[in-house]
Amino acid sequence: MNAHPWTASPDQVLHANLLSIFCLGDPTGMLKAIWHKMPVIYEEHGASAGREAVLRAAERFRMAIGTAPCRPVGPVIGHSGLYMLRWQAYHPGTYVASGCHLANLRDGRIDSLYSVID
Repeated sequence: MNAHPWTASPDQVLHANLLSIFCLGDPTGMLKAIWHKMPVIYEEHGASAGREAVLRAAERFRMAIGTAPCRPVGPVIGHSGLYMLRWQAYHPGTYVASGCHLANLRDGRIDSLYSVID
């Protein structure tokens, strides 16, 4: 039995993470539903742990892309708990940034994530 009320596919988890948490700053409170209690997030400058660290990383992500909307690019790929979602931030006609999120999922939630900006 799951200890959390929301169960989803890896595709749903990674899309919700990118769009709701990283692009919008978690206005709907998805963080607790899709991230474990003590996750680890890896960024260019190092690793940090905890849900607050995830929110800080998401804020840095939004600062890096500015006001450009971001969107998934292609399907979520992976297996055995390791999944990747590529993303792109753009203004119509103008490329801003791209990268990927590589997530380790455990029991349907993110246990660790590498946030990579190309």
